[in-house]
Amino acid sequence: MPIPEPITFSICIPQHNRSRYLLAVLDSLRTQRYPHFEVVVSDDCSTDDTAEVVPAYLEASGMRYRFHRQERNLRYDANLRASLALGTGDYLLILGNDDVLADENALTDLAEALESHGRPEVIISNFRLWTADGTGGAEVRRVPRTTLLPGVPATAVAHYRSFSFVAGIIFARENFTRANTSAYDGSIFVQVYLGCKVITDGGRLLLWNRVLVAKDVEVDGKPANSYKDVERQKKRKLEPNSQGVSSIAWVASEAVLPALQDPPARNQALICLYKTLLRYTYPYWLYAHRKESFRRAALCMAWGCYPTILLKPVEHPWWVTLKLFPTYMISTIAGFLLPVSFLRRLMPWGYRLSKRLPKT
Repeated sequence: MPIPEPITFSICIPQHNRSRYLLAVLDSLRTQRYPHFEVVVSDDCSTDDTAEVVPAYLEASGMRYRFHRQERNLRYDANLRASLALGTGDYLLILGNDDVLADENALTDLAEALESHGRPEVIISNFRLWTADGTGGAEVRRVPRTTLLPGVPATAVAHYRSFSFVAGIIFARENFTRANTSAYDGSIFVQVYLGCKVITDGGRLLLWNRVLVAKDVEVDGKPANSYKDVERQKKRKLEPNSQGVSSIAWVASEAVLPALQDPPARNQALICLYKTLLRYTYPYWLYAHRKESFRRAALCMAWGCYPTILLKPVEHPWWVTLKLFPTYMISTIAGFLLPVSFLRRLMPWGYRLSKRLPKT
């Protein structure tokens, strides 16, 4: 019996103006014990020193790499897809430019998991917060236990939110290539569409209960800039603005609904997608805004997630909107009236509940 060729990985990193953090990320990859990988960096016209220091570092590192500087600014979604399209490995692993692989055995364990589960087409894993001493911060368990799920629309509907955090998502390269499209550039959640599209088209989903990524690397004791920095500087107008939350369910629906020809099945999937969003993602961001005292941002989000506004991009019968109102009202009232200290204790429980899998 012939010995199968080892699985090869492309670690795909979209980059823009974070050269110091990216160098720290690249430094962590040199410790991987698994040798069959390449580093792929797509630089989206950075205005810092990325074009000078990153190729020089990669050349000196001894790692196989591809560095490509875009001719024009693509912005997040298109640059993420560009980094994936540059990969030549069997599997494309997305890594943020301030996220690292959790430990030196990450790729070794990943290759073993893929082989033992018949080389599935899309994989999501757990992640944790980065710590300077390497002991590991708080874990975020978007995967409760290792499970291989079939490539059907119901799988995508049940797990689409797990693709919201981009690092640690892995696609079989051929399946990514078939799903790749520029139609959802600007959504800021193109990876959600890609994951749902691969699954809906028959790709099996491996939920891998392993911490693969440590997020939010710090350099000189400081994390990279985040939405908090942007929000503090922004003079936000009081207007409906879901701040990207609505895009999560919208791009998932764009991937799933065309595969459902039966109207009742389509409507049920649509209700599930948006109810899940309103039940978990929406109240989380209300809490996050209130915790940081971004009151105007919270009000804009509540307005932008009002069901009639939320469903505007999606063709649907009128009664689907009515189905969402009770969930919206409960989440909004809880998100604004419950004390932040209580919500802080409630959120981990809600997250675990939302990830609970049926017994097998």
